[in-house]
Amino acid sequence: MCLHIVVGDLGLRDSLMVLLQLHGFAVRPHPDVRSLRQSNLAADDVVIVDLDLPHGQAVRLIEWCRHNSATGRLIVLSGLTGWAMRARLGQMGTAAILTKPFQAADLLALL
Repeated sequence: MCLHIVVGDLGLRDSLMVLLQLHGFAVRPHPDVRSLRQSNLAADDVVIVDLDLPHGQAVRLIEWCRHNSATGRLIVLSGLTGWAMRARLGQMGTAAILTKPFQAADLLALL
């Protein structure tokens, strides 16, 4: 299993990488959606995506992952998620939605 991180904020991406690597996970950062799409995703890989990517990239990425059965689980990070957005993400098959700021233990528990 590899964790793919698609987060635009460099500070958040680096913090996630350090946290997850310290806990023994194989981690691969992606600066954008195109980078993730070009990688070979395994069925047991996990994608951690920030909903705050520019131009709706995150939602399109989630749809692409589900349409192509590209990954096992999707974990969405978001600054703001109302009930309508949570329902839509749930229908899209996301495993979890973590509202920022979140506790490291909450993310680790999902893995």
